[in-house]
Amino acid sequence: MSSKTKNTFVRNLLIVAAVVALMLLGYVILLQEVKELNKEKVEKQDQLHEKNNKIREKFVEIQKLTSEDRIVALAAEKLNMVRAEDNNDILQISENQILQIERIINRKYE
Repeated sequence: MSSKTKNTFVRNLLIVAAVVALMLLGYVILLQEVKELNKEKVEKQDQLHEKNNKIREKFVEIQKLTSEDRIVALAAEKLNMVRAEDNNDILQISENQILQIERIINRKYE
């Protein structure tokens, strides 16, 4: 081989080696970035899980504070309130009465 072909071969070999080295460097940088993003993802998932647990705890606390038994007891103790007897009067209205009421209302809004 002549010195010119050796120089060309060496130059081409160095170019190829540089390209491979740059590609490997890019691969390593991307791999590191992927690891960091995965770590961040896991941390965010843990934070989300903790916040969801806190929300559930607060919801349970709200349910306890708004329970009927608790409110009735507090109303009786602190406000001296008494629960009313169940005096639910049932009104019976015939279909004719309902139709008559509808006619009266319709006449007013015509």
